[in-house]
Amino acid sequence: MFANHGRLFRTSMPELSGIETTIEIHKKGFNVLEQNRNIPIIAYTTNPCEERFFEAGMNGWVGKPAKHWMVRKELERLLFEVMLDISIDPVY
Repeated sequence: MFANHGRLFRTSMPELSGIETTIEIHKKGFNVLEQNRNIPIIAYTTNPCEERFFEAGMNGWVGKPAKHWMVRKELERLLFEVMLDISIDPVY
């Protein structure tokens, strides 16, 4: 299996929302590789409710409709945190 480097989730998906999926990924009992539990997760949404995203364990968000530079800006922000060796672990 391969480690993941990040995820971009729509906040409204058919089975589980992006928020619910993020919460499940961070649970110990969820079937996910251990090294993937702390991958950066960015919400892709029409409803920017930043507090809910961070409470679920997401690391950022991009509003719809997003231009490519908006996604890039958020990815660069997370990369900058990693390069500075700042923890991007989710806040619970």
